[in-house]
Formats: sequence, structure tokens, C-alpha cells
Amino acid sequence: MKAKASSTRIALVGLGRISKNHLGAIARLRGSFDLVAVCDLREEQFAKLSEFPMSPSRFADYRSMLDDIRPDIVSLCTPSGLHPAHGMQAAERGIHVLTEKPMATTLEEADRLIDCCHRNEVHLYVVKQNRL
Repeated sequence: MKAKASSTRIALVGLGRISKNHLGAIARLRGSFDLVAVCDLREEQFAKLSEFPMSPSRFADYRSMLDDIRPDIVSLCTPSGLHPAHGMQAAERGIHVLTEKPMATTLEEADRLIDCCHRNEVHLYVVKQNRL
């Protein structure tokens, strides 16, 4: 009998407007992806989770979420200027990074994020769902 492959453990940071797209995609891909944690500074944002059939751990502190949960991948739905710092914090822990566009607001920040992911041997994905 073949063992069932485990699902990819994903954490989401930032429950602003775009997070509903990510939450919906994760919900549709249940079995392949398991939403294990969400993080936002604003407690009221967690109400969005009631629309989806998932019950992840909730955090207000991003670093604590990464250290406590140890997801396989983190989905960054934070304001654009935070993507590089959040991405590097995940990469330094060996966690793959999925970031909303733009991945950075300067070329230097983009290069630092790419280098950090490369150095830590993690994948970096940039979402451009509305750019077809």
C-alpha cells in the first residue's frame, strides 16, 4: 500500500484585501495545502477566516509564527514595503516564500531577497495573478 503524501504546510501573513484570494486558493487546494497559521497585527482581521473551512493558529507576531509553526511555505500578503524583510526572515529559517507583487520596492531590496533565498536554498515565488 502506497503511503499518502503529506500536504504542504502554508502560513499566511497579512489579512488585508488580497488575502481572500490566497485563502480561497488554499481552501480549494485542501489536501495538497494545509493552512497551519495566519498572522496579522489587527485582531479584527481574523474574522475573514470564518468564510473559509480552515482553522489555522493565529498570531500577531510574525517571527513567533515562523518559529512556533515552522511552515513549509509562507504567503506574504503584507504591504509592499515589507515583502523583502518578511521574505528574508522566512528564508533564513529554511521556509519557502510566496510573495504578492511587488516583491520589493527597490532593485536593491529585490536583489537582497533573491540572494537570501538562493543562499538558504528556498524557492521564491511572486504572485502576478492579474497580469495576464
